[in-house]
Amino acid sequence: MTIYAAALALITAWAPAATPPDEPPETVGERAVRLEAVAHGVADAAHADPWLLSGSVAAAGVLTVWAAETHFDQYIHAGIPHPDPALHEDHGRARCLGSIHRSARMTLEEWRGLAGTSREATTRCALATLRALRSSFWICARGEPVSVDTLARTLEQYATGHSCEAGAESRRRAQAWIDVIPCLRRR
Repeated sequence: MTIYAAALALITAWAPAATPPDEPPETVGERAVRLEAVAHGVADAAHADPWLLSGSVAAAGVLTVWAAETHFDQYIHAGIPHPDPALHEDHGRARCLGSIHRSARMTLEEWRGLAGTSREATTRCALATLRALRSSFWICARGEPVSVDTLARTLEQYATGHSCEAGAESRRRAQAWIDVIPCLRRR
């Protein structure tokens, strides 16, 4: 099974099946096309920038972050304001499924280009998510082997931008990351 096929199966299982009744519906067909773009974006980024041990570790990290941070929300993915402003990308300070904040490493246009449901925009978001995860890993776990502990510290740094002291939520996400890796390995 390819990373794309495994990622699509996981995303389809994890993403909410339907939008709430008070939000514009995403048709079944639109959802399927959007989730395929997510799976392609994750697989493309994992192959282009396999980080750490393999592409499956990279893809598992991106999927874990995206599921936890945004639940693959259609509004966040598209980069349009969420009907509930409290749910939209750190109150407008972040972009795409990875909740990427603008930094000195990217121009305003590059940051804006992270949002969008196309395969290309989704791949850009996945690559930005991987860069942020890699940076967080080197800050918090440089030279240590990949483990639940090192990934928990990485995820805490990713989420907070300032701490390597892993909390319960980061530990839960790290365990999910570890658990997803075998699902993405090629068979």
